Amino acid sequence: QTHILELRTIPEALPFFITPKAVDENSALLQQLPHWAPCSVTQALEFFTSPYKGHPRVMAYVLRVMETYPPETVTFFMPQLVQSLRYDDGKLVEGYLLGAARRSNIFAHILIWHLQGECEEDDNEKEGAAPK
Repeated sequence: QTHILELRTIPEALPFFITPKAVDENSALLQQLPHWAPCSVTQALEFFTSPYKGHPRVMAYVLRVMETYPPETVTFFMPQLVQSLRYDDGKLVEGYLLGAARRSNIFAHILIWHLQGECEEDDNEKEGAAPK
């Protein structure tokens, strides 16, 4: 237990403890996430992938990390954020995106652009047409 308390200050240690297996087993280690030091945006986005299945504790940690960065910094990762809406059963990502859009016009415009692109892709798939 003492080692975990020390490790929580090292964001680089996170991938060794928060694994797809830990998510599958709903490991007690996931309870440490609210106290873990924020990692980089790129590391946080790894937790948006399907092996983590949108686990609520993992999603909450990722969004807490995103909140530590200005929205303009996060815009580079908009495609991944928009794709993560597919696993956003708890509406956590949606809430983050809307909040960041209220704080930054640039973020809002880029979000709109990406969401429109997603809608066009979905429409093309429904019609059986090739993307433009």
